Order: sequence, then structure tokens, then C-alpha cells
Amino acid sequence: MTNLSNKWKWLILSLLFIAPLLQAQGTHVHGQGELLVSSQEGQLSVLLTLPAMDVLGFEHAPSSAAQQTAIKDAAEKFKAPLKIVMPDDEAGCIVQSATVESALLSAAEKHQQHHHGHADFVIEYQLSCAKPKYLRQVTVLLFEWLPAVTINAQAVTEYGAEVATLNRRSAVLVLSSAP
Repeated sequence: MTNLSNKWKWLILSLLFIAPLLQAQGTHVHGQGELLVSSQEGQLSVLLTLPAMDVLGFEHAPSSAAQQTAIKDAAEKFKAPLKIVMPDDEAGCIVQSATVESALLSAAEKHQQHHHGHADFVIEYQLSCAKPKYLRQVTVLLFEWLPAVTINAQAVTEYGAEVATLNRRSAVLVLSSAP
């Protein structure tokens, strides 16, 4: 029970740190994504938010079969976490879960055409790392697919916090590690 309560305390502290950063940076800016990484006791949590315009070239409900396919293809790509973000190999991380959400996904599935305005992809990954002491960085592989996107990234570990702006030339988020 103590272990569970420590995890909740860590999650709450992480969220308290990250929430003001998110508010300061705003939301839904074309060409910019948000990446939040949290690591504690061998658990690596990743939350990635990207404007649909940057992923698909549109952000309205699909108006053709090709757009419906593009939405579903993007969601499938995001369901392969280790092709989007790669923790250090030495850490021995394995994927526990991958979740992809977007208003466009439900519109594509239901062939709806009423979504207007901005849309995002919100991707969440949970990984378990066998050797967390070797988890020193996360490389964002997403830039191979979306080279023009810039990512505002924040990382929180037991040892501290890091903030970085990532792009195709600088795709590594360094994690605070033990002194």
C-alpha cells in the first residue's frame, strides 16, 4: 500500500510541476506539439499532443475516403510507441499500453462531417523499464515522419525536471538522473 501511495504522490507532484508549463505555452499552435515525459521506479509515461493539421494536412472531419484512411493510418502509426519515442536501449523498456485519441478518429469511424475548428492527436504511452538507472534520455523518432514539427518537451523524474525544445536536428530529451 505504501508503494501505491508513493506513486500517487509522485504523480500529483509531477502534474503540479507540469500544469503551469502547459498553461504558459498555450495550446494548439500549428507546427508545435507538446511532449510530457515522467519517469519513476521503472515506469515511463509519455503524453504527446500534436495538431492534426501537422499530422494530416487538415483538421476538419474527413470529407473523403482518402481523408478517412489518412486519419486511421496516422492513428496506427501512433500505436507503435517505439517508432515515435525511443528510450535508452540499455534501460530495457517494454510497452505496457498505447492510447491514441482525436475527435477526428470518431468522426472518421462514424463518417461524420460536423467537426469544425482545431483538432489534435493526443497520444499516451506507458512503458515499463527493467533497468531504470540506464534511462537517461528519450529520442523522438517522430521527426522522421513529421520533420517540420517542433516539440515543446518537459520531463520529470525522481531526480529533477528538464525542459527542451525538440526538432529534427535536436531530437533527444535528456532526463534528470541520479547524482
